[in-house]
Amino acid sequence: MENNTDQKYALIVGNGRSGTNWLLSMLDASPATHCRNEPHDISDSPFHDLPNPVQMQENPELMAKKWDDFATWTGRHMGERDHRIKAPKTHVHEMSQKLGVAYWPVRPKIRSALKLALPALRHGEWSMPWWIGSQNHLEKSYAVFKINDFRAWYVHWLLENRPQVPIVHLVRHPGGQLNSGINRFFSNLSEKEQEQERQLYTGILQTAIKLKPHWAEILGDPSNMELIEAVAWFWRYNNEEIFRIGKEYANYLFVTYEQVSQDPLSFAKQIYNFCDIPWEESTEASIKAGLSISMWGKLSAKPSEIAETWKTRLSPDYKDLADRVLKDSILEEYWSGEA
Repeated sequence: MENNTDQKYALIVGNGRSGTNWLLSMLDASPATHCRNEPHDISDSPFHDLPNPVQMQENPELMAKKWDDFATWTGRHMGERDHRIKAPKTHVHEMSQKLGVAYWPVRPKIRSALKLALPALRHGEWSMPWWIGSQNHLEKSYAVFKINDFRAWYVHWLLENRPQVPIVHLVRHPGGQLNSGINRFFSNLSEKEQEQERQLYTGILQTAIKLKPHWAEILGDPSNMELIEAVAWFWRYNNEEIFRIGKEYANYLFVTYEQVSQDPLSFAKQIYNFCDIPWEESTEASIKAGLSISMWGKLSAKPSEIAETWKTRLSPDYKDLADRVLKDSILEEYWSGEA
């Protein structure tokens, strides 16, 4: 694959259920951006070709090639997990935007019908259909990749080897993240799926200990952890490791979900400035219009109030777990009133 050396893109990283969807929608309000939601969860994405930590150390050139292949591919394609295009885009035809045609490929029923005539839509990602917009303009757009639970070892590599790529690290209090994750995701899984998730997170923590043995003192034996316990300790490991090295780099921005929820518009401007994305009147209007809704519909409260709901809804046992995870972390000060 020929890599796009002039490609401009940024990353949003954070845990699932930490407001990353919200942040992506804010950046999607710009006509200049092409926002990709969770390409890592698309089965045929080149993301799955990224080398593991051992391979990264043994063959740095392989990591560089595989990452650049992923970034180029992802910036040139649309995907089944992408959000609905609500704001005008330089790469989308105005009429397609007005008619809602631009959203057709990510609507499951419509896409099923379109697959019969358009073989490209049988895959999880596809080039820009001519009747939606311009592929050439899309490739010149500012791409934004939202990757949930992106492993710290990959983020470290990017900070050191791709300094031109802005990385926005969004973190939510572990209590809030657990409460939302349990209610919106984990409680809906079957026993088999929950065990698969448990093995995923405990496996990551075991790899973390192999890479940096001092984590064994903090984590203990991950293999004995239950699912929610493993998810909580993954919060500690991944966010702390990303923050520890990220704060030394100019292309890294750390923000908390709670900070953003207090003054969303101001933080949106800060993030646009950090990513060097032009701020326009239409951008501000679009973000303001979206402050009362989410992907599940109209919000029942202000974002700042929603950020605090976990304090009354999370069970005492999980509150205690969140406290233990946060205690003595370098991130603890962000929720102690000292930051």
